Amino acid sequence: MDDGEAIRAELFRKIEALAVSPESYTDLTDDLVVQAKGSADALDRFEASASRDLARALDQATLLQQREAPGRTAMANLRLSTSPAYLIRADGVIIGSNEAALNRAAGAKAERVEALAYQPDDAETLGALVRGTALNGDVGQGVSLHPARDADDRRATLAVMASPIGPDAAPGALLFIVDPVMRPETVDLMGRAYGLTGAETEILAAFCDGASLRRIAEDRGRSHATIRTQFQSIAEKTGLGGQAELMRSSQAMSRFTEEIGGLARATSRPTRKRFDVMRPGGRSVEVLRCGDPAGAPAIFMHGAKVYSFPTATEAAFRDAGLFYIIGRPGFGQSDPEPDSADRDQTIADDILAVLSQIGVEQAPFLAHSGGVPEVFRVAAKGLAAAIERLVIAGSLPPPSYVARHAGASATMTAALMLAARSNKALLRLLLSGRLRMYLRMGVARFLAKKFAASPSDTKLAARDDVIAEFDAAVEFTTAQGYGAGADELVTAMRDWEPAIASFPAPVLALHGEEDPVSPLAAITELVAAHQGMTLETVAGAGHLLIPAKPELVAQRLLFGWG
Repeated sequence: MDDGEAIRAELFRKIEALAVSPESYTDLTDDLVVQAKGSADALDRFEASASRDLARALDQATLLQQREAPGRTAMANLRLSTSPAYLIRADGVIIGSNEAALNRAAGAKAERVEALAYQPDDAETLGALVRGTALNGDVGQGVSLHPARDADDRRATLAVMASPIGPDAAPGALLFIVDPVMRPETVDLMGRAYGLTGAETEILAAFCDGASLRRIAEDRGRSHATIRTQFQSIAEKTGLGGQAELMRSSQAMSRFTEEIGGLARATSRPTRKRFDVMRPGGRSVEVLRCGDPAGAPAIFMHGAKVYSFPTATEAAFRDAGLFYIIGRPGFGQSDPEPDSADRDQTIADDILAVLSQIGVEQAPFLAHSGGVPEVFRVAAKGLAAAIERLVIAGSLPPPSYVARHAGASATMTAALMLAARSNKALLRLLLSGRLRMYLRMGVARFLAKKFAASPSDTKLAARDDVIAEFDAAVEFTTAQGYGAGADELVTAMRDWEPAIASFPAPVLALHGEEDPVSPLAAITELVAAHQGMTLETVAGAGHLLIPAKPELVAQRLLFGWG
């Protein structure tokens, strides 16, 4: 076996590994970028020489993934839960978990359901409960409860419900850990409202977390009698007579603070509205309005990981004008294009229908990341007259530019380029693997890794509001599976540069100097090659330029440049 064959064999082994292990995603993309670097000719040579072995590796990966990959509905349930949640096969193997579960275990990965037992002698009982629920439970019909106490005498309830797994609806179960954990803001609220001392507030928090008074005394190095006296003081100050009443009231307050947090988020966006535009054949197009209803409309062509905007960004756009975010076919609740229909033509017709619905003939367009190739391609499908100007932010460059400029900071882009050119099945595998790693790592850790090379992106990715929008975008992108995202990436990785030359409106490329996803050198070269394009680099911004500099984006979009 020569060196080239050995390299390809290792690559194919990693393809198969990704089907069952999201952690191998980075290893695979690193190998792919080695194959992708250089030129388009190198990609063609790889594709031609590896086609047979690649097909075999992908077939094996598909079989493995079908056995391992959770179904979309089950994973959506995991993401919706604020409690630690796990998706478990009937044989007890854990194949999915949400961010709350990872945070609870400080990122530690449990392999089997028995590891989730609070007490060693409880593992067998829990395993039997999960297996029985997976094999015999009625989906959506009831939850089995299992009370538990951990080694520190903290109580919890383990809730188990049946949940089919994968495309063949294999038997499985969802397990939720319902801890009586008090929200920190609730403890602070009650402490201030009732005039509790610092020590009393800490005791109340520990009690509501499930610790007994005796355990609290041990943890604080105090006598049981002292803690009982302090607890009695808490009861008198709150007007609640006993432990049971105090627990019920505290938990009710915790639920209230969670609900009021959701209400606060909703009221911070009083003009956000979702609606559908009906299309011929019964299709519907999802539209999200963000901003001032009396303002000037602008159209946003979303990427895969940015669909809606954080509160501060949305407020800046509201102050400047109005945004309409249009879901393309197969994303969110927008129906796919009809069979055998031209996807680009369908997108163009959908946008024109939305503009007609809101009574607008022409509007500025904003495009981000993977939405950039889309707007250039669809302009020639009857949309040209509707585009007043175009601002591209964090643009995905054409594939030839990626091949010349891909480095460590653009590994993902280069890997996707090779996958899209080589085999659509490989691309789907990468997309699904990336999502599974995203779910396994949790939003915050995934974003920190993705944007490690950009201080601006790293700072933004740690914000709760940004994390929430990324999570919503993933749900939006995968709501109907990976098909639409894969289709758009395949076309994006073809040579779409000729569409730039024929684009009818002025184009401004706003690009962060720290962008770790789209190399600035590639965008600089692209703009220099096209007379109708202008480049404006932005210091202190990366790939997440829109939430980093929303006022600048809004100004350029609504009022133009130079």
